[in-house]
Amino acid sequence: MDLWIALLAGAAAVVFGYFLRPLRVLIVIATAVVAIVVGNGWLNGGSASTSGETSVVENYQANYKVDANGDLLQQETLDVRFYEQRRGIFRFFDESGPEDSRAEHPVEVISIQRCPSQGAGFGQCTDEPYQLYTENGLPVAKIGDANVPYPAGTLNRYIITSKQTGTLTQLPDEDEAQWYWNVVGAGWTMFMDKVTVQAEFPKAPSSVGCITGDANVPCTAEKSNDTTYTTELRSLQPLTPVTYKAMLPAQGLQTQSLAPPWYQGWIPIGVGVVLAVVMILLIRRFRDPDPSETPVFASPGDDILAYAWTWREEPPKDIFQVLMLQLRQLGVLKVTVDPAVAKGNKPKFVELDRTAGDLPQGVGGADEFLSAMTLNSPGAQKKISKSSTATGQQIKSLKPLLTKASTENARNRGWFDRSVPGTLVVLAAALLPAFALVAVSLTDSVTAAALFLIPAVAGLWANHTLKTRLTDVGLQVRDQVSGLRVALSTPASVERYEYSLKAQYFEQFLPWAVALNCADAWAEACKPPPGVENDPGSPYYSYYLLYAGSRGMSEAVSSVSEGAVSAYSASQSSSGGGGGGGFSAGGGGGGGGGGSW
Repeated sequence: MDLWIALLAGAAAVVFGYFLRPLRVLIVIATAVVAIVVGNGWLNGGSASTSGETSVVENYQANYKVDANGDLLQQETLDVRFYEQRRGIFRFFDESGPEDSRAEHPVEVISIQRCPSQGAGFGQCTDEPYQLYTENGLPVAKIGDANVPYPAGTLNRYIITSKQTGTLTQLPDEDEAQWYWNVVGAGWTMFMDKVTVQAEFPKAPSSVGCITGDANVPCTAEKSNDTTYTTELRSLQPLTPVTYKAMLPAQGLQTQSLAPPWYQGWIPIGVGVVLAVVMILLIRRFRDPDPSETPVFASPGDDILAYAWTWREEPPKDIFQVLMLQLRQLGVLKVTVDPAVAKGNKPKFVELDRTAGDLPQGVGGADEFLSAMTLNSPGAQKKISKSSTATGQQIKSLKPLLTKASTENARNRGWFDRSVPGTLVVLAAALLPAFALVAVSLTDSVTAAALFLIPAVAGLWANHTLKTRLTDVGLQVRDQVSGLRVALSTPASVERYEYSLKAQYFEQFLPWAVALNCADAWAEACKPPPGVENDPGSPYYSYYLLYAGSRGMSEAVSSVSEGAVSAYSASQSSSGGGGGGGFSAGGGGGGGGGGSW
């Protein structure tokens, strides 16, 4: 994976992961998948393409001479037939060592010649112009002159002579040295009709193995003499590597150690576990203590948005509905629901009437609500229709103001402060997946990514509450609010009361039940005795109407206001293997490939 892609993805992961914990969960999972895919090389296969390549290598000869100091002199002779107009070929070199190793083999292009096989200059080899550059980290020789095209049918012989160093390697636990080399690179996009490989070693190998990337093409290294081996193949498909692995007595040879890099072992996993433990300890250190579970059957106060903020240290989810119901309960608003609800239909509108009642002091967000809904004076009316895009826009614009009022009022009352250490913990949790992406980009190693992924998993418990710290007073308020939620969501809290009181309590605490996300449980606790809803003669019937009306109004307010916002949003959218322990084709050092242009 390219580093710039990892950096961009990592930056996005930090931004989204810092602000949205649920998204951070998906980011960690996605990062783990990327690390596994990249670390196992599953993206390597098929990355090259032969589309548009019509040229054919009629004969490919590669001669390798390995010196005792590990230097490699390689001469490749390619007879290339152009079936379309071309200007030459290109050859890229792989300077990396055997897979999962840090060995490198820098390349030096000594000469490139072209020998015309027909026409003027037949049989005469002359230096061919070429341009050296780097692409995707690989040195590339672009051979030919852009101003000299060759017509279809041309057969050119190219002789590429190059040198690479450090090609003899040795595993720490092996007595022998090895020459583990891609004698035909995996990146050749041209079909090869005939392939001949010859390798000469500084001393007699104890064994020489040959393998191809095509199971249907067997490969053997035939011994020509004590130090020279040859392989001949036919009909080699594009992108098919041929790999030699020769084992030689190490004495007198200069080798590169194939000790795996530190990030291939258990070190990063162990460090990752330690970091995860540190992350968990930091989360426990900077989070607020758990709230009390003691039921408190009493309203904490009129400023419902500020009080409800302390429960999860964030504004209530259905903030518009919560404040509307609270203003109704305080006698500031009268709420009338579409009569169609009585017939079992879904409401299409809700009407709000400003009463003559005074607005109590300190109800956060009330002024913003009344102003946005144009209900500033007694007698003012507002109809909220499900299909009204204008009202939907008003509600959508109002919600951020209510959210701000909820948070600011809670802070102004001295219930919480910003927590710098906790914020840094959340930031670290968001950064860890980004570090993992960069690590796997630089190393192609799953274990290197694990160094950051393991603590990233622990960091999933770092949520937004770490960014704030409840004061002693705030903890007391939070316990009172949490106790009210326990009471509202526990049927036993009202079991001792007559149903007439239950119905009244249901209406009184309905705004709190919505704010604390337990409206359904509260409704279940206050439901009427069986049959009351169908018996007008029952002494409880009037209280049932109070209960049913309150519940229906709550559901209608939620349905209609959300419908209005949805209508507005819709209108807006419509307008706009190891280094030497194994032996695999393409797993050796060197290689590369090329094609025509």
